[in-house]
Amino acid sequence: GLAAGGQPGVARVLDLYREGLESAAQMVGFKRVRDADAELVARAGDIVA
Repeated sequence: GLAAGGQPGVARVLDLYREGLESAAQMVGFKRVRDADAELVARAGDIVA
């Protein structure tokens, strides 16, 4: 869970981003979706923090 205190839109944006990432990863046969997801969401969290 991302603590998006005071920014209710942030969590939704990250959800959509993750859904898109997973869809793209599945299309190219990328097997380490969760690893990439965790890293990229962490980076996104740093950016919006």
